[in-house]
Amino acid sequence: MPRLQTISGILVTLFLIGTASAQSDSWKRNAFATERFEINGTGGRNNPLRKKLPTAFAGDELFVRYRVQYDKDTIDSPPASSGEFFVFWLDQHEGNDSSTHSGGVPNIGIHVSNNQNKFMIRYSSGGESFSRELEGDREFLVVARLWKSIPGEESSFDQLDLWIDPSESTEFKPDTSVHSRKAINTVNWIGFSTGGKTELEDRISVWDIDWANTWRDILELPPEIELTPAAPKITKMERTVDFDKHVVPILENKCFKCHQGEKAKKDIRLDIHDEVLNLTSPGDAGSSQLFQMVSNHEMPPEDEEPLSDAELEVLQKWIDEGLVWNESLFPPPVPKTDHWAFQPVQKPDIPEVKNSGWVRTPVDAFIARKQEQTGTAPAPEATPEILARRLSLDLLGLPPSGDSVSVDELLENPAYGERWGRHWLDVSRWAESNGHQHNRDRPYSWRYRDWVVEAFNNDLPFDRFVLAQLAGDEIESADPDNIIATGFLAAARYSGNEMDKEIQRNDILVDIVNATGSAFLGLTMECAQCHTHKFDPISIRDYYRMKAFFEKGQPHNISLSTNNESAGALVEERWSIFDQTYNRMVLVRRKKGIPNPALVIPKSVVKSIAASEKKRYTELENEIAGLNQTWAFYSPVTAGIPRVVTP
Repeated sequence: MPRLQTISGILVTLFLIGTASAQSDSWKRNAFATERFEINGTGGRNNPLRKKLPTAFAGDELFVRYRVQYDKDTIDSPPASSGEFFVFWLDQHEGNDSSTHSGGVPNIGIHVSNNQNKFMIRYSSGGESFSRELEGDREFLVVARLWKSIPGEESSFDQLDLWIDPSESTEFKPDTSVHSRKAINTVNWIGFSTGGKTELEDRISVWDIDWANTWRDILELPPEIELTPAAPKITKMERTVDFDKHVVPILENKCFKCHQGEKAKKDIRLDIHDEVLNLTSPGDAGSSQLFQMVSNHEMPPEDEEPLSDAELEVLQKWIDEGLVWNESLFPPPVPKTDHWAFQPVQKPDIPEVKNSGWVRTPVDAFIARKQEQTGTAPAPEATPEILARRLSLDLLGLPPSGDSVSVDELLENPAYGERWGRHWLDVSRWAESNGHQHNRDRPYSWRYRDWVVEAFNNDLPFDRFVLAQLAGDEIESADPDNIIATGFLAAARYSGNEMDKEIQRNDILVDIVNATGSAFLGLTMECAQCHTHKFDPISIRDYYRMKAFFEKGQPHNISLSTNNESAGALVEERWSIFDQTYNRMVLVRRKKGIPNPALVIPKSVVKSIAASEKKRYTELENEIAGLNQTWAFYSPVTAGIPRVVTP
């Protein structure tokens, strides 16, 4: 029979399996003896079992565990009864038999929720978070992690996670979590408490009580073996299939009858590399539509001889080995169109007209011919006052200041660049924000607006106007205007709400390609994202080759300072503080089992910077804001002049 010991006025039964003695502290035992306590209630708050840690713990993370079994016959099950209350606590102070150990003190145990006795964690009454339901006569392993989201001895243990019967792989998938801004920062004592719902008849067995600094230690798992990754072995693929010798005969004998040339059935051409790529997954024949159709004998048609096993094997290896193609044998077709916009420019003959006296320039002759064809006559010549008004409104968007104006004077007026620069800014989809859901401001995008206005006012040659906007960061010149001009590319809109950053990145590049096509080529190229254009002479290959031109760049705030070292030091320190906070937040989210823990918006990171670093971070932000910057498209890999990328 076990010996009953009285601890602080409450009955605690001590079981030592395999030995017997009057005092537990005097036992000499080995690994085959387990210390097991049976706790009963008093109908009031009580602390029947508590222990001081050998050393007070103020580190960043502490794991605790205990095993518990509640006698089924003694459980009060709501709503017929009031339910149960039983917790394990961690505190700075021991307290006494009736101490509540709440108000910032972590509690891990059992409480009532929705008429069920459930496992629970909390820092204070009313702030509980619940896990699974308690079952009588069943052993449970309770594991908790008490940790600090802000490291440091003075920081609070503001995070508490709970697992019931965890497995090795669930370290970052707790059953439930709770946090509190007001929590203890040191653990010196641990213990168990009963409450008003715990009666004298209740029989609660607890054992295997322990604490540790790591997940593996608390679960008594063997240490992870750190394997030094072997250097990747780069081997050159040995291709066993020769396209000309092995593949072409199959295509010619089994495929080209229906799928070659401009009149190919269902517009599927197997004599064009791009079209074949659309039907295959190079390196994976099994997931390739083309191979599935021929291997399932869906193609060739039933009245044609199917591919033999040997031919199928050739096609499979050809696709698996990378789909090698011979463009000299089957070159990509050059798109053709009879649309007038794509025809070579030719000098037309100047027409002879009846109203030759009205004609002053060759252009007038074409106008006069059309008037004679339609039976219309020229309008009366405008007065000088009307012409002056038209000129001023066209060039400046403003009425003239006098009865007569000089074209040169109008072109020298700053309002000329403002008037006509606006048209180009519409073409370049310029804005001072990102667009889409978040529509965050771009505080330095105004520099590109001003650059466009000045380009018109300074008569910037069109070739330089184009070059600077498409490749200003590639030009080996320290002139800041070249970087500012790439605001054309950086004007790309993008969704800050897009969780998949690869999709977000692709959306930016697609916007850039489409805007470049419409602005400089006068073409809407969007159709060629998915297939060769049906009307315009643009292939899908053309589209993605153009997209590849911009792949190494990214919209950024770019410092225009000539002192790169000084500006770079400010930015590096700023990012160091930001990244440290961001990494901490990701770790917190990961420990809580939050999906996609890395998706933290910048605003949340800044709000979470520790108070000890917030002042310096603010100083850095102000200093960086004082730098001359522009919103630009910049490729640090290929840029002609190194620049500092700012936040």
